[in-house]
Amino acid sequence: VSPDVFSENRSREIRYDLTIIVPVYNSENWLKECMESIVLQKTKYSFQIIAIDDGSTDRSGQILNQYIKNPCVEVIRQENKGYSGARNAGLERVKSKYIMFVDSDDFLLPGAIDALLDTAFAHDCDLVEGGAYYVYDHGKAIMHRYKSDQKISSPYALHGQPWGKVYRGALFEHLCFPEGYWYEDSLLSYLIFPNAKNVWVTGHMAYG
Repeated sequence: VSPDVFSENRSREIRYDLTIIVPVYNSENWLKECMESIVLQKTKYSFQIIAIDDGSTDRSGQILNQYIKNPCVEVIRQENKGYSGARNAGLERVKSKYIMFVDSDDFLLPGAIDALLDTAFAHDCDLVEGGAYYVYDHGKAIMHRYKSDQKISSPYALHGQPWGKVYRGALFEHLCFPEGYWYEDSLLSYLIFPNAKNVWVTGHMAYG
């Protein structure tokens, strides 16, 4: 593993239950739906949204401007660094116990935050994964769904993508997404999963 995969230890101030990191690059067709699905979550938990405009050349930046006045939303502008570079910029500003990644062409289902964090806090989890839909032009199909909330013996039974999960923030204190690699999401799973000792899944659908 390249040394630059690892980052300096982050001294984190815990102000929220959850930070949702949204990397944004030229996603004007889906970004509004994505942001609304997060901002309008009805939840008993406190959360912040960090949206990173990763050098977009379309109207994505203008769409994000609509959320700047929302006290739960922080918008970061930077030159294009790819998904990993955008997520890393968000990780540097995390102030929460748990972290979630949402791609800007996806969305959270109603009740997703409560479903994932209820399980996370009830069992002091390192990682919780929810069900997800595959969304296409004419509808949606189930990508994966779990029958019930349950602890799993190996985190490698989870799907390798970073989205659709909440992670204990401490898992990222010494790590960042490796930039400049193909399939960087899969590479991260080999760094994060071994350190996730208490892993659960929830029967709730959370992501689309």
